[in-house]
Amino acid sequence: MIFSLQVGQKKTITLNGQKAIEALQMNIPDLDYSWSKFYKDNGVFHKGTSRFNMKINGDADEIVLVKRSNKTYHAITKFTKLIEQARLYVDNSNIGIWENSNYRAHRYWQNDTIHIPKNSYVGKSQVNLRLQYLKGEPWSEYYYWIVCDGVVTDSIDVGNAESEQAHNYTASSVQNIPYNEINNRYDAPKAIKKHNRQILDSLYIHIYFDGENQPSVSTPIGLFFGTGVNDAAYMKAIPTGNINGWYYNYFTMPFWKNARIELENKSHRDLNRLTLLLASTPHQYDKREVGYFKTFYNKDSKAATDSTDYLVAKIEGRGVLVGTVMEVNQNDNTITCWLEGDEHIYIDNSLTPQFIGTGTEDYFNSTFYFYFDEY
Repeated sequence: MIFSLQVGQKKTITLNGQKAIEALQMNIPDLDYSWSKFYKDNGVFHKGTSRFNMKINGDADEIVLVKRSNKTYHAITKFTKLIEQARLYVDNSNIGIWENSNYRAHRYWQNDTIHIPKNSYVGKSQVNLRLQYLKGEPWSEYYYWIVCDGVVTDSIDVGNAESEQAHNYTASSVQNIPYNEINNRYDAPKAIKKHNRQILDSLYIHIYFDGENQPSVSTPIGLFFGTGVNDAAYMKAIPTGNINGWYYNYFTMPFWKNARIELENKSHRDLNRLTLLLASTPHQYDKREVGYFKTFYNKDSKAATDSTDYLVAKIEGRGVLVGTVMEVNQNDNTITCWLEGDEHIYIDNSLTPQFIGTGTEDYFNSTFYFYFDEY
């Protein structure tokens, strides 16, 4: 079904009989995923000199050299302290120092730029570029392109033998970096992140089974589908996730008389052309042996000096815990802090936890922080 939800409006779907919801899928066109494309690239890191040729428009008023780059992984926890610095030569003419600083976390590509002065290219159709490492992180090279008055006139894919050969690319003092081939996307602008978060955190799903007064499910849509409410565009697990803008939840949700599904727009904007796909089927489950699908939603803010545990869930009654969706917004650009926390699981009022983990990243199967994206 396709429908729209104005601010504060609810959409209700009712199912009758002894059935089970087997699948819920949803598409939200108002979400902006224009920055979600991944680019897999193989690059070179060097502490020497790289050289290559590029075609240009020598009559241009402005020429900009652009570099797609990433960074190596290391133990420095303040990424903003990291720089790459190299000297740029155009046809053996010293243009100046190209410094890239204020880096993002390693999971995103970044485009770094430098302007080429007009007196170094005027009247030419090609230039020879030389990057000489000076200091800082190894100079990372994945992809270069050159823009003349807003038009791309040439590009070189470093790490691609054919492209390197076509541009006479060479590099000296190449560094052995274990992650020189990376599958990353570009970091979405803050305005787009805020836009998506506001929708995924404010569009709620409520599910009532068999005439319940309180819903068994009541949570923001982003958490119900297991992706969180930020920009996790490619979160994919077997029961929940998002594939190309289609959110899915495949947990079986049995009921014996009826189910009422409500979608509530708690945001500050109307949501248009929402698409909901629902699959249900009759079942013969014994109510004494099968439970209802339930969610527990908690949201909290803690300072770095707060040593108390974060409550993931507090659940009463018989049942099975089938999973956890956890999303954390860090308050600075670090790689440690909450990642070192270990889960404590207490069962049936025990005074000590039956499960004690070894770190948040281990609990979510990463083991090396969350290096390559969301887990």
